[in-house]
Amino acid sequence: VGDRYAVEERTRRQQTSVAALPLLGRIAAGAPVEAIPNPETLHLSDFAANDRAFALQVRGESMIEDHICNGDFVLVEPADTVRNGDIVVALVDGTEATLKRFYTEPDGRVRLQPANALMEPIFVHPANLQIQGRVLAIMRKY
Repeated sequence: VGDRYAVEERTRRQQTSVAALPLLGRIAAGAPVEAIPNPETLHLSDFAANDRAFALQVRGESMIEDHICNGDFVLVEPADTVRNGDIVVALVDGTEATLKRFYTEPDGRVRLQPANALMEPIFVHPANLQIQGRVLAIMRKY
C-alpha cells in the first residue's frame, strides 16, 4: 500500500507540476534599450514558495487601482496571519469571500480596503473574519 501511495502521489505531483517558461531577457517599458539575449527560465514556483498555493479568478472592479482587474488571476499563498497593507483573500461571516487590502484598526476591527475610490471599505470584527491567503502575484490574459 505504501509503495502504491508513493507512486500515485508522485504521479499526481507530476500532473499538477508547476509550469516553466523561457525568460528570454528584459524589455524596456520606457525608452528602448539594446536587446541583449539573456536566456533564463521563469518558474511559477518562483512566485509560490509552497505547493499549497492556489489561483483564483477575479470578478469585479474593487481592486482596479492596484491594477487587479476583472478576469485577472491572482496567485494566493495560504496564510493565517497577514500584515497591514497585504492584499488578502478574506472570508467574511463564513460565507462571503472577497479580495481586499487588510488593515487592523485602532478599535480592534479589521478594515478590508478596496482599491477603488468608488467603493467603501468593509469593517469586520476579527471573530467574523477568516484569512484564506495572501496574494503573491497577478496574471492576466490578453
